[in-house]
Amino acid sequence: MALCICIVPFYRLWMYVVNTRYKIIIVSILIITVNMITAEVASANDGNATGEIDHHTFKISIPSQMRVGEPHTVKVFVRNTGDTTNTFRVTLTSHETKTTSKVFTGGMFPTGEFISPRYDSSVIVLKGGEARRLEFNIVPIKPYIGNLDVSADLFLVRSKQFLPGDLILLDTASEEIRVIKSAFTEEEQILIKAIIIIIFASIFITLFIKKK
Repeated sequence: MALCICIVPFYRLWMYVVNTRYKIIIVSILIITVNMITAEVASANDGNATGEIDHHTFKISIPSQMRVGEPHTVKVFVRNTGDTTNTFRVTLTSHETKTTSKVFTGGMFPTGEFISPRYDSSVIVLKGGEARRLEFNIVPIKPYIGNLDVSADLFLVRSKQFLPGDLILLDTASEEIRVIKSAFTEEEQILIKAIIIIIFASIFITLFIKKK
């Protein structure tokens, strides 16, 4: 009803305006007005829109130790605890919270991306009381020791335009990865270093003999 009352005066104004530029301005104002009305309606329904993440399922799907290059599946179990059908957005992010010790090379790795992808998301529609399990695939790409936080956020989507204010945070679950081991074991690293030393020694000896 409110939408019809809003459109009628714009239609009458449209019929009297001839200049194309002014018509573009009228259309822009109409779009903004409709979005405002839609947002108010969505805001009125937000009181019944609730959802939650199963924290236990999420936490047990995040290992405290991982190895570079080995893929892992993070499970996020989401439930619409409201009575109405709503659209939700689930995001998965990882970021370094605190480094407590030096990593394997004897120095600090630069802060940055240790898990790929660092950010991922999925949009789902759930009926009232409906639940769904989402899976996100992550791969460690760099050795690490410290507190690498992996978190899942559940948002209510008020508008598919994803403008500021269109997403309402409903729940957050997080867990820490303490260690990301190198792709090679300690024995393999020692063997690789030994092979490299032997190769360089052979090159040096060969060059030394040729000079003589």
